[in-house]
Amino acid sequence: MSRATTSARGRTHGHRVRLGLTIVTIGLALLTVASTVLAWGYQFQIADASRYNGTFDLNQATVELLRLEAELDAVRHGNGADAARLRYAILRNRTAILRSGDAMSMLTAYPTQTAAFGRFNDIVDGLQPLIDQLPRQEAAQSALAILKPFDNKLVQLASLSNVATGDVVAKNQKQLEQIFIASCLVTMTLVAFGALLLTFVFRQNRHLVRVANTDTLTGLGNRFAFNAALARADDDVEQAVALLDVDHFKLLNDSLGHDAGDLFLVELSKRLAAVADEAELVARLGGDEFALFFCGPSARERAVHACEKIGASMATPIALQDRDLTASVSIGVGFKTREDAPDSASLLKDADIALYGSKAAGRACYRVFDPTMKQKLLRRQRLQDDLALAVAAGELALAFQPIIDLSTDRLGGFEALLRWRHPELGFVSPAEFIPVAEESQQIEMLGRWVLTEACRQAAGWPSHLSVAVNVSARQLTDECFPMFVAENLNRFGIRPRMLEIEITESVLIENDEQTLRVLQALRDLGVRISLDDFGTGYSSLSYLRRFTFDKIKIDQSFVRSAANDESSGAIIATICALAARLHLDIVAEGIETAAHLDFVREAGCRFGQGYLFDKPLSVADCAARIIADRLEDPAQRSDGPSFARAG
Repeated sequence: MSRATTSARGRTHGHRVRLGLTIVTIGLALLTVASTVLAWGYQFQIADASRYNGTFDLNQATVELLRLEAELDAVRHGNGADAARLRYAILRNRTAILRSGDAMSMLTAYPTQTAAFGRFNDIVDGLQPLIDQLPRQEAAQSALAILKPFDNKLVQLASLSNVATGDVVAKNQKQLEQIFIASCLVTMTLVAFGALLLTFVFRQNRHLVRVANTDTLTGLGNRFAFNAALARADDDVEQAVALLDVDHFKLLNDSLGHDAGDLFLVELSKRLAAVADEAELVARLGGDEFALFFCGPSARERAVHACEKIGASMATPIALQDRDLTASVSIGVGFKTREDAPDSASLLKDADIALYGSKAAGRACYRVFDPTMKQKLLRRQRLQDDLALAVAAGELALAFQPIIDLSTDRLGGFEALLRWRHPELGFVSPAEFIPVAEESQQIEMLGRWVLTEACRQAAGWPSHLSVAVNVSARQLTDECFPMFVAENLNRFGIRPRMLEIEITESVLIENDEQTLRVLQALRDLGVRISLDDFGTGYSSLSYLRRFTFDKIKIDQSFVRSAANDESSGAIIATICALAARLHLDIVAEGIETAAHLDFVREAGCRFGQGYLFDKPLSVADCAARIIADRLEDPAQRSDGPSFARAG
């Protein structure tokens, strides 16, 4: 099962759990609210019933009835009627309260008694004429006769109301007990569920923290975890950081595919975790960049030891897609002692500078930071900043090194070489600023300027001369580059065969398919294509088969060592024979002595280039060199070779 599938299933399971917990929580909350409402209602009924309002009103009505009867009896024996009238008014008020209150609602189970109470109300209302006739004894006697039958009935109603009220209280208490039990169960469930929910939340938080601190591809810590480890470290202890990059990882990714690249990173991470067991943390910061953090006594020494172990482990190939892949890594180490100020940013920056130093040293190695590295980096950054303004400031210029036709000792053309005279730093070597331009992506701008200037100067040369221009890999991945070349040829009126595009094998390695398409478009224009530094790469012969070059240039290292190294001489002779079979022109670079010249001539080189003929010339000296070559009379040469030089 893939890591992505497992992660997707984990997310689905987590989503279902969260949904279930949410539904249960809502259900329990609704039960709690419902229980509370019911309990409040029953409690209100109990409180209302406990006050015995209906029973009290019936008892009071009974008492007032008896009092009225007593006053009527007194009127019958000759007393005044005022007290009787007062008692009658009070009784009518009581019966009105009973009619409008809830006393009768308790007696719905006793229809006969409630009907009797209804008749009593009518009778009480109907006594008004008799009460108005008081103090007549006959009226009092008649009123007593009417009221007496209801004495027992009102007492019975009060008693029944008391019993009904008790039943209501008992019933509500029973229901309230049930609600209380249910509320307790819901509360206990909520407590248990809350504990479960807290456990789930804590587990989810731990999982999220783990995910937030883990690289999903390799399982190592990620950049966030690495920065957190740096922040947690005590400031008064030694610390060291080792930054690691895979050499030419982009080439591996492009050639084998991103899936293979991911598998490579996974295997590399396992190897790092195994050999760097003394590190506090091994993390993948992103892409092919890894970091190791060491903290405590001898952190620097432990980091260096880990770098050595990592370098040794990379000698063992990594099994990848049924093949063994050998790769190398570059490592930079930054460190701080106990006395240094706490600054994790500087620690990382120092390690990054050291990593850059290991790449500049040829890769497949490690470097420990020292202050001179920082000075070099600052100079490099300044060159990068100033290079962007160099063209507009007129600081760049071309120098032209002659290429000699060895069969006639006459000029065959020139190679255009870029020069930069910085107003403060003086002459800056191309070996220093060209890599800066390549890394900062300014090389395309410089390359276009060089080609335009070379065409501008070559426009005034004899048509049999050529100008060779070195072109970067970035230019040859630009589909518009052939159009740019055609525009310059037309602009300056140059025959396409006068322009030679020089490339190195590394240009082809980086992006060979697209580069070969651009080169073919240039050849279709009539421009000549030259393969520079031939013999120093791994696949020079295979590229001769894949693309038809016009010229190959033998690297100067073979020429300079040919006199003392038989293998170098054999290589030159073999290259010349191969060029003859393929109908290619061949140029030997680095010819500095007559012995060099004799050797390459005997080997079959047609063209030569080097300080024996001339150094790179300024535009003015180049023009003088062309004039001198025109004026030179081959018939008057001495027995030995004679070369006209400017100045």
